[in-house]
Amino acid sequence: MTELLAPRLTSFVGRESDVRAVADLLAGHRLVTISGPGGLGKTSLAGQVLLGESRPIAAIDLATISDGDEVAALVARVLRVAEQSARSAQDQVIGHLGERAQVLYVDNCEHVRDAVRDLVVAVLRACPNVAVLATSTVRLDVPGECLYDLAPLAVPDDSGGVDELLGSPSVRLLVDRARQLVPEFTVTAASVDDVRHLCRRLDGIPLAIELAALRLRVLSVADLNRRLDDRFAVLTGGSAQGPERHRTLRALVDWSYERCSDEERTLWARLSVFPGSFRLEAVEAVGAYGDLARERVLDVLAGLVERSIVVVERVGEQVRYRQLATLRDYGAALLAQRGETEATMAYLLDFCMTRSREMVEDWCGPEQAESLAIWRLEHPTLLAAFAWALARPAMVDAAAELFSLLRYHWIAGGQLSDGRRWADRILGLAGLSPARRGHVLAVASWVCLIQGDRDVAARHLTEAQDLAARAADPVLHAYLDSYGALLQMFGGELEQAVAGYLRCIPVFLDAGEQAAAQTALFQLAMAQTYLGRHGEALDTCRREMAIGLPRGELWDRAYAEWVTGVCEWHLGRFDRAEQAAAEALRIQRSFEDGICIALVLLLIAWIRGKQARPDEAGRAAAAAEQVWALLGTRVEAFGPHLAAEAARWTPAVRPDDRRPASSKLAAVRLGLDLLAGDADPTAAPVAIAGLSPRENEVYRRLLEGQSNKAIAEDLVVSPGRWRATSSGSSPSWACPPAPRCRPGTATTRAPGRRARCRRTRSRAGVMA
Repeated sequence: MTELLAPRLTSFVGRESDVRAVADLLAGHRLVTISGPGGLGKTSLAGQVLLGESRPIAAIDLATISDGDEVAALVARVLRVAEQSARSAQDQVIGHLGERAQVLYVDNCEHVRDAVRDLVVAVLRACPNVAVLATSTVRLDVPGECLYDLAPLAVPDDSGGVDELLGSPSVRLLVDRARQLVPEFTVTAASVDDVRHLCRRLDGIPLAIELAALRLRVLSVADLNRRLDDRFAVLTGGSAQGPERHRTLRALVDWSYERCSDEERTLWARLSVFPGSFRLEAVEAVGAYGDLARERVLDVLAGLVERSIVVVERVGEQVRYRQLATLRDYGAALLAQRGETEATMAYLLDFCMTRSREMVEDWCGPEQAESLAIWRLEHPTLLAAFAWALARPAMVDAAAELFSLLRYHWIAGGQLSDGRRWADRILGLAGLSPARRGHVLAVASWVCLIQGDRDVAARHLTEAQDLAARAADPVLHAYLDSYGALLQMFGGELEQAVAGYLRCIPVFLDAGEQAAAQTALFQLAMAQTYLGRHGEALDTCRREMAIGLPRGELWDRAYAEWVTGVCEWHLGRFDRAEQAAAEALRIQRSFEDGICIALVLLLIAWIRGKQARPDEAGRAAAAAEQVWALLGTRVEAFGPHLAAEAARWTPAVRPDDRRPASSKLAAVRLGLDLLAGDADPTAAPVAIAGLSPRENEVYRRLLEGQSNKAIAEDLVVSPGRWRATSSGSSPSWACPPAPRCRPGTATTRAPGRRARCRRTRSRAGVMA
């Protein structure tokens, strides 16, 4: 049993902070369990911790037994208990330890967990000076147990050169083990991306990295990356001195699989369709069918978490789950063996469709930011659903509907590149119905316009208009008018754009398409601004805000604030421009919409330039430049008038100001910091004309960052319908007092949620 504490034959790499953390826990607790999936190095970590332990240590390797009845007897043998009485082995162990100061190191507990738990509880109660250090893929579930969840080694970031890469623990381990076999192995500028990709694909699992290093005797890193699609066949050949389950990656995962229940094996397989993290409701929607009942999913998922097959992640107030790629690949093979891949993927697509419809339905409510955040996290899942559907001719229409439903994800969620890529793929396929193709073309034109590709957007709109001409659908025509107006504005045809918006906005409002109306309103205000009609533009912005506030809509509101700020800047009222910019950025603390953030940062640069504060102007301009780089678009995409203004008033970015943007949220904080000296970003917003004091209070609470769900309980004022009552460039607008659902909807209330409009029939595409 002394092999557990024998001197290491290889160096200990990448776990220095873990050693300190576990040692501190063991100094202050009587039971510490190092937990995590197989292959993370739990045994190595425990051995390294115990090198600094002053108390006597008894090391027990439970991998040598398979029967829980043998646990106490094995511990007695390791302790060399001399007693030969008829007392039980457990009593003999307790009698032997007595008052001694001792550390029991119990390795590989998972397969005999119940017996280990019983023994540990008895020993800790009877022997006050004994401490226990355990390793297990599951916790022992003992009162007072201190659990240390061992994570994989940190993997390198997406960027950085050789020096940054060599600072990553997973890369350090790979290089160390590779050099034991290939002394000349090194990371160069030519191989840096391949090494980064390899360590990321191996999830930072030390055993997988060590097995990969063995292959570098005969393969380059690039060759090994290409072969990792079948990682279980490639990652073999581990040391004959180690446990048999550590000699191949498959044997390691088999060890965990064999200890799962039938239900856990079923769910493990079905979870493999999630390439990224996922929510419990997604597991229930996708994994609960056939022999796994929905009401069992939570307990079964908890079992997989307990066995370290699934990892829990906390993102703000959300609890999410994920699997390491190695365990997910194993599950995918299981799913194929069970013949359930097609059925499970169909459930995944249906889940994505259902939640996307709900996102569109609820878009104008206070859950906008939360919806965007969720879909950003589940973006890999959406792409997996698209890929599966597009590979099956019968599912192409469904993929097209999903693409159209996700229009806010592509635009507001900052996924322009992927939106464009999937639009191109869908439009390149035969078999789309004319109506569905028209909706895809409409949304694709919006994506292309925001990217600055006006020529392609114009072609999409022309084709969509031809398709729409065959259908008597005024809402579809209104959407095409709206995107057509945007194309005209971005092309410098401002008068034509204003006319287009004035045609589509009343149609949207009459049809209950509040989100589309609000977007068209702030874009109308932008066109009016650059026509020099500042009074009309400010009035249009106020009307946009008045429509959205009763339901807590904020995404369009942020853009209306930006347009307001530009108007006020044009008029020389810099204090009002600053306040509008600050309110837009406060909203972006929740939304992180890069386009709005960059536009507001440019506005701040212009304000500070007019105020002769060049340092602050330069910092704002640099931050805007960095956000544009993250998005893959430029201010020039938004029309010649805005571009000309940016060229004239945006200061040149100095090298000292040009630093990589850590995130869009960091850019928001910078903008608010720049404004803090003049326009207090924590001040209550100015009351909006046309809203009651209570409705203005709702908005104030939203900007303070109060919970959307909490505020939603109070949002009972309907947005009503706003319609133009006169023609011309600046119509007047009226709002009837009665609440109204959209056509074809029924009001429902889910448990614990506010009442909302729910369609009784699904309408796909831009009208959904």
